[in-house]
Amino acid sequence: MQLLKTLKIKIGKLSTSKSALLLKEYSEFQKAVNFSDEFIDKNKIYSLKQLTKLLYSEGKLKKIANLYSATYQTAYTQVLNVKRRNKNSKIKKIPLTLRHDTFKFYRTRNKLFKYFIRIPVFGLRGGILLPLYMRDFQEKDLENCIISDSKISYSNGNFFLHLTIKKEVEDKKIPIQKEKIALISIDLGERNPAVSVARVGSSMTPRFYRENIRAVRAHYRVLRQELGKKKLLKKIKQMKDKESRITKNINHRISKAIVEEAKQLKAKGFQPVISMGDLQNIRKASANKGRNMKRRINQWSYYQLQQFVTYKANWDGIPVCFISERGTSKTCHTCGNEGIRKRGLFTCSNCSMEYNADLNGAINISTRSLDYMFKDRASMTMPHVQNYKF
Repeated sequence: MQLLKTLKIKIGKLSTSKSALLLKEYSEFQKAVNFSDEFIDKNKIYSLKQLTKLLYSEGKLKKIANLYSATYQTAYTQVLNVKRRNKNSKIKKIPLTLRHDTFKFYRTRNKLFKYFIRIPVFGLRGGILLPLYMRDFQEKDLENCIISDSKISYSNGNFFLHLTIKKEVEDKKIPIQKEKIALISIDLGERNPAVSVARVGSSMTPRFYRENIRAVRAHYRVLRQELGKKKLLKKIKQMKDKESRITKNINHRISKAIVEEAKQLKAKGFQPVISMGDLQNIRKASANKGRNMKRRINQWSYYQLQQFVTYKANWDGIPVCFISERGTSKTCHTCGNEGIRKRGLFTCSNCSMEYNADLNGAINISTRSLDYMFKDRASMTMPHVQNYKF
């Protein structure tokens, strides 16, 4: 299967002339985007073939904006993709989109900048050469990858290249050897985002990821309530965007730490597998739990964290499996009997064991995962996942 990853790379300081050319190309692209948005809304045309004929072949866009020829096409194509998902959406800005066959990305012996990208701009033969601040971990991601369509964004006086890379990963069943398996099982929670247990042979190593997402949500919920009383709707929208960015960043940090642990085990000669609970129907199950609980579950970004873990693991050839989580939070991992979970503490009614509730759930997921892998089958399949930005 094919995996996609987008690397956000800061473009280095440019000369006055280059900066002016790039900014002009970016601004002209926004003109083409806004015109395409209004044209599609007015004429209700959602066919790429028709838009190409009306906007490009007949020269309507050329009267509005001065762009490199292929960039006209990416402008209305990007708008059309948004409109197909939601016809009522209003587009304010789209990053300057570059078709993979119109730019050149390469490495040089330059001591200050290792990597450069040459992009086409209107009115200048050969385009402009842009230096890139490439980080070490991003450089490693480029190995055995193909460059795909990419974008350039502009924010607070800085330009950023969003370089999309493709990598082929074999979509096949991976045989699991019981004596070499290193199973990392994760219990996802609304209070603690994740608790993992790395099981290698008879040893278990727990890790707690105590990022306080709940406090972040509570803080922004109070702010939204105060702003709502003052009818400051624009501020509320900005708050929501900031809250989403903070939550996404936390999920990135957690998923990166989990996959790094798996990679370390792989480097030691073990065969790492990551297992998580399948939480697909949890929102339906919380429908009758009361208003407060329903709100907390609906704000819980477990799916995003699962996707981040899955994607990063698959990129490094580490399989991920999803196991039914039913009963794992109420079952004692020592004796298997049902117990009582109160806040963060689990108490077994049979053996009187007291244990961290999330850690107890992670151990139960680990045990269930091993039963799943070795009872009826001895292989794992690399699942399909979506493209995510790093």
